[in-house]
Amino acid sequence: MLSLIENMFDDTEFDVLQNSEVVGSVKLINGRYVLSVQTKGSKNSSRSTHKTVEASFNTAVELLEK
Repeated sequence: MLSLIENMFDDTEFDVLQNSEVVGSVKLINGRYVLSVQTKGSKNSSRSTHKTVEASFNTAVELLEK
C-alpha cells in the first residue's frame, strides 16, 4: 500500500511511503511537484515533474506497484 504524507518539518515536501517505509518524496519547486522514488528491491530510481500532487502520487503508484 502506498501513502503520501506531508513532511512535518517542510510544508513544501511530501514523503512517499510503501508499507510504512519511505521510498521517495514529492517536493514543490518553482510551482511544480517533483517526484523522486527508489524502486523497492533494486537500486533503480525515477524522477518526474508534475502540475499537481495527485498526478505525482499517481505516477508513484504506477512505478512502485509493479
